[in-house]
Amino acid sequence: MTRRTLCPALLAAVLLSAGAVSAQPAGAILYEGLRLTGERIVVDRDVFDLNDTPFGARRTNSVDVSRGCRVVIFERSGYRGASLELTERDNDLGNTRLGRDSVGSVRVECEIGVTLYRDSNLSGPSQMFDEDVPDLERTRFGARRASSIEVPDGCVATLFSEPGYRGRSTTFRGNNNKLKNTEVGVDAASSLRVDCGRKPRRRPPAEYPPVTAPRADGVTLFRDSRLRGASETFRSDVPDLSRTRIGPNAASSIQVPDGCRATLYSQPNFQGRSTTFAGDNNELKNTPVGNDAAQSIRVECGQGRH
Repeated sequence: MTRRTLCPALLAAVLLSAGAVSAQPAGAILYEGLRLTGERIVVDRDVFDLNDTPFGARRTNSVDVSRGCRVVIFERSGYRGASLELTERDNDLGNTRLGRDSVGSVRVECEIGVTLYRDSNLSGPSQMFDEDVPDLERTRFGARRASSIEVPDGCVATLFSEPGYRGRSTTFRGNNNKLKNTEVGVDAASSLRVDCGRKPRRRPPAEYPPVTAPRADGVTLFRDSRLRGASETFRSDVPDLSRTRIGPNAASSIQVPDGCRATLYSQPNFQGRSTTFAGDNNELKNTPVGNDAAQSIRVECGQGRH
């Protein structure tokens, strides 16, 4: 799965009155009414408890999600209860398992990258890239097909007319609607360099008045990246994951709630390569312990180990 980073120019969670929004901010907009109507709040980062916002909890009936963002809404505060993952707008939560007036907390994660479009004016088939591509022919988008490019704030992109970053080139620090007016030209780009900096994947929770969080339940391992797939929660040390439901050499991501720490090991009995986590990690392949490699785990939550 491609690396994901959080846009550095996101807006803080802000309550908005009804009316038109001049530009879609990165993240999600929660609406009180159906079909994206009524009072709303922009959420660009995790919100532990919507009751601590001006908008409030259990008021959301529709949600708009920015392109490139993944939003998980939870029934209860503290990211608990029934949940629903959204990557696009939903005009009526009443048609989902979460239902209307039921959102208590939110997690937000957004990609940042450079998007190539096959047509001018940022239209037509497209693909986002968050890292260098030496040969666009090997991508879904294809080589010699780009007619416009979208470069968000904080990113720099260079298009080349030949694979391997050779030939004519043009560097972009913003959008360009007509590549035919550039040195690289239209329907000519064959390789791409992308620099969006190294940003944290998830911003800290929004700064609302302090809340007293419930005691953490434990640490959860997921078989798929981005906290997806089959999972199991652990509240104490496990010297051999082969004796568990999730099994050894199976974890691809880990969820570590506030107040907990976890250490994964590549061998049973807390041996081998290890990585300690004080928060969620959506891609264990980017850690020393690695993907599909954990065989034992130590868990510590609160003042003492469970």
